Amino acid sequence: MSTRTSKTAALVGFALIGLSGLLYIALEITTKWEQARSPGGKNLGVAVLFMIFGIPMLLCVSAGVLSFVISAFAVGIQPAATPYRERRFDP
Repeated sequence: MSTRTSKTAALVGFALIGLSGLLYIALEITTKWEQARSPGGKNLGVAVLFMIFGIPMLLCVSAGVLSFVISAFAVGIQPAATPYRERRFDP
């Protein structure tokens, strides 16, 4: 794996974690707004908001962490793979 792969995976990880942060902010704002509309009562709208914002937020976080793991793996395996590539191209 190249340095470009690890940098790309890290950037994708940062983007997914940032997107999940935006989804969390949207979830908090809309949940507070929905609860303010009907204080003290059970509201199905909050559950719908969790499905709209919460589940994609959890998926983005897990995909972002997976991208960071792939990036770390690419950085860790690069020194071990370098001598093999040099030997492979020897005449």
